[in-house]
Amino acid sequence: MYSYYLNINAQASGEHEIHKYGCKYCENTYNFVFLGHFSDDKDALLFAKRCYPQFKIDGCAYCCNSIHKE
Repeated sequence: MYSYYLNINAQASGEHEIHKYGCKYCENTYNFVFLGHFSDDKDALLFAKRCYPQFKIDGCAYCCNSIHKE
């Protein structure tokens, strides 16, 4: 199981990115909310979309590539 975080600050393109704990792009933890522990990236994405339906969400290209640009 991995720990997942959602960046509450949108990227320039408008997406809020999901990151796994330890990702080098998830170092400023004050910009992130903890989503929980999930067995895969897709489960974290589905949960985030349910919790934050107003956000356009995708995965980090480096740590969550399987859901990047979903």
